[in-house]
Amino acid sequence: MKHLFINLYGSYIILVICCIDADALVHFKALKKGSNGCLDDDGKEMKVYGETQDKNTCGVIVCQNTEGHALIHYCQIPAAFEACNTNGVLTTVDFPECCWKCVKWHNCDAEKKE
Repeated sequence: MKHLFINLYGSYIILVICCIDADALVHFKALKKGSNGCLDDDGKEMKVYGETQDKNTCGVIVCQNTEGHALIHYCQIPAAFEACNTNGVLTTVDFPECCWKCVKWHNCDAEKKE
């Protein structure tokens, strides 16, 4: 019984540590209701489980139901196997291809001053 308690206690500690240090790669987004699903940000109809590219992330928005509930699936950093020098991701390439492209940071503020 003591061995089982230690294993369960250790598992809970690991779970708590992972939850504290984790960033979700899926987020909820409320869209407008459509006739058969959701309306995307441009007002175009998306069927339930239909998807569209997210313009703000390396991700895709997936309509979940006719109430306008959607999930955004996205990459925060490039895939580890790419061994990129930075952790930036493209927002101009479709998901999931943008997840395995290395990018260079671009300082827009510095260019405005010139």
